[in-house]
Amino acid sequence: MQDRLARFIADRTGAPAEVRDLARIPGGFSYETWSLRARWTDAEGSHDERLVMRRAPRGGVLEPYDASKEFRVLRALEPTTVPAPRPLWIEPTGSVLGTSFYLMELVAGDIPSPWDESIPAGAGGPMPPGPGGPGGPPGMPPGRPPITGQPVEDE
Repeated sequence: MQDRLARFIADRTGAPAEVRDLARIPGGFSYETWSLRARWTDAEGSHDERLVMRRAPRGGVLEPYDASKEFRVLRALEPTTVPAPRPLWIEPTGSVLGTSFYLMELVAGDIPSPWDESIPAGAGGPMPPGPGGPGGPPGMPPGRPPITGQPVEDE
């Protein structure tokens, strides 16, 4: 997958690119969330950055999935004061990784979750109880999962 992502970035920038340290981040609801480090050169110069990839699932209840919706929302937030990561590139067809995905900058911080007890009461609607405990998602143990990833081998 790292090689395919590097080719995708190279196609977007017109110069060689390198992708390494690809790791799946737990959570993300239906979409897969991955962290990676990418190196490329473009008109702005050389880059060596930590990025996040959001990849649509291969199937599910809410088909058809389309990562370009999230990408367009992030693009719309760019000129505002709403804190959001900068979206970089979108691949809407699924021709690179089998499903649509986009890459965005990695922004340090916590990822809010509707099951996070640190979110003030009344900030969102009530969540139904799940096997993971009151207000937790089905199958999720109580508490928040760490934001870490496991390295993966290139597919």
